[in-house]
Amino acid sequence: MLKWAILGTLAIVMSAEVWVFLEVVAWIGTLASVGWILFSFILGLVLFRTEGIHLLFKVHRQLQQGIVPTRELVDGGAIIGGVVLLLAPGYVTDAIGLILLLRPTRWLVVAYLMYYITGRDLSSQWRCSEPGPADDVIEIQPHTPERNSVG
Repeated sequence: MLKWAILGTLAIVMSAEVWVFLEVVAWIGTLASVGWILFSFILGLVLFRTEGIHLLFKVHRQLQQGIVPTRELVDGGAIIGGVVLLLAPGYVTDAIGLILLLRPTRWLVVAYLMYYITGRDLSSQWRCSEPGPADDVIEIQPHTPERNSVG
């Protein structure tokens, strides 16, 4: 069932891409349409770099504070998805990719997805256990239960 849903979605998106591309070519011309596709490709690379670096610093900071960066990891997935969509030629995928790459709209999408998946909002944070001193070592010996001999 999921396979057919994915194939149906791809068919709808590809059909929409062709229709929108033909409409835009008729409206602004072939050269401007190709120029926009090249511009969106470059924009995707630039946004990936800036948003990705910002996200890496944020993840690093939260890990140092002992907070699991749940939202940031989901943000990273949204950024990668947005870049892939911006790198694909087409206007529909460019619009969805920009929604996923721009911070204010990405946060709305991520918040909705996290609530849909987990059933709770992103205001709850999980904390890592505090790391102990580096010289503390805990040795664990395996426990083998003794067999009771019957009879």
